[in-house]
Amino acid sequence: MAINIPDLIVSIILNVAIPYVLYSLSKRYISPSEVTALTIALAIPILDSVINFIRHRSIDLFALLTFLAILAGLIKIFIGFDIGQLLSQELFLTATLSAVCFLSFLLPHPLMFYISRQIIAGRDRDKIISYNYRWKYPYNRLVNRLVTVVWGFAFAGDFIVHFIIVNYFADSTVQQISPYIFWGIISVTFLWTIYFLLYASKQAQETIM
Repeated sequence: MAINIPDLIVSIILNVAIPYVLYSLSKRYISPSEVTALTIALAIPILDSVINFIRHRSIDLFALLTFLAILAGLIKIFIGFDIGQLLSQELFLTATLSAVCFLSFLLPHPLMFYISRQIIAGRDRDKIISYNYRWKYPYNRLVNRLVTVVWGFAFAGDFIVHFIIVNYFADSTVQQISPYIFWGIISVTFLWTIYFLLYASKQAQETIM
């Protein structure tokens, strides 16, 4: 089963490109307020996520990441620009995401089952049904659990790296490199996820056959 490229493109447009355009237009034509612009930008990812969850019971990865990025921006505004407070919020966020990944093993499906399903099946109902059906195979369960563990450790790794740099680097340096660390870890993990799911899909086809 190949990655559903068209649906991924639609998701990126809806949950990344359009929010960025709305943010820019809001700052230029509606209000210079950062809060107003971020709130408007958040509307599409939230609406798309609600519709997607109601229709397919799935979580949109790009909507989730955009939501977290905008939430971090709003937190930054509301608590001020004190670097200590800001980083404590970011550390709490990544620690929470890591815990959610590991705690999701208590549910019928781990967290990344839903996100992997989006990458593979997108919004295609038949592919979603097929992906759900594959859960009965031990190899597919192993794949989804492994992806969840990797993301859990990725968020935990971000937490540890930020905790270290906060204690050993100047605040100005931390503020400059912090976003690159977070998005770097997320990007690498996401690319690994796509590669691994492609590989696992081929292996699963061979296992089933």
